[in-house]
Amino acid sequence: MTDIIDKANEAAEIQLAHAIETAKARPHPHLIKGRCNYCGESVVDYFCDADCRDDYEREQKIKQLNGRG
Repeated sequence: MTDIIDKANEAAEIQLAHAIETAKARPHPHLIKGRCNYCGESVVDYFCDADCRDDYEREQKIKQLNGRG
């Protein structure tokens, strides 16, 4: 017998998976696809890897905080 906590956890997992898929499908209007938006290398997606993506996002946050973004 499944208790209420298990059902709530299952519902939360489904919602989280849906939110992740929605975020992945969302277009990136300010980013260029086919070239890494951080280092400029030719790539299939928006960034070479997670490091370039994280560095790009970190720089964007700094620019926003400094009023240049």
